[in-house]
Amino acid sequence: MTIYIRIKHDADYIYVLMDFPTDSVIEYAGGTALPTTPADTAGIVLDTNDDRGTAPHADDYLFRIRWSSPSAYVQITRQGTGSAWSDLLPNPAGFVGASSMDAGNDPYSPSPHLIYELRVPISYIGQKATYGAGVLAADGTLGFIGWPQPFKMSDFMNPNHWGDLNMTEQVVPEFPSGALFIATVIVACTLLLLRAKRETRIQAEPE
Repeated sequence: MTIYIRIKHDADYIYVLMDFPTDSVIEYAGGTALPTTPADTAGIVLDTNDDRGTAPHADDYLFRIRWSSPSAYVQITRQGTGSAWSDLLPNPAGFVGASSMDAGNDPYSPSPHLIYELRVPISYIGQKATYGAGVLAADGTLGFIGWPQPFKMSDFMNPNHWGDLNMTEQVVPEFPSGALFIATVIVACTLLLLRAKRETRIQAEPE
């Protein structure tokens, strides 16, 4: 499996793009397509105090998309309670999650495949120089892939297994048009964390 992950931010939002070229079939929760296996899903967890722990606390947040039918998905937002996740209802103002199979302009594969996008409001989680973070996508048939490696669904429950997401102030050269939208992470290789024209890198070695 391969996934390309991009994370950038501005003063108002953290933007997450997960491009999953090896997932070409929508598998959804509760349907005949998935009698016993997980639904296609993707999300990010954030530890706003970067204080870790073995369970999500009140400073920990989950933002996720899960396919619920062949043509619809649900947005899931949760906050830690100290021992588990609790749903945030309604979703925080400013949060947006979207997913589609439209890969017409995709730089990695023109064939239809799942792409996920999240917009997380910084005003809701608080602005920090560093967040604990984990990113995961799941193919209902093939399994899980994410960062930091190895990252599996159960790691959403354990901040000790998350990495560091640094909101860097390092200035980098101007990108060509569209480059910010397609800046990559090949999971098991490199995660690029982008802030408009600012960049830092975290290396993750293959298993």
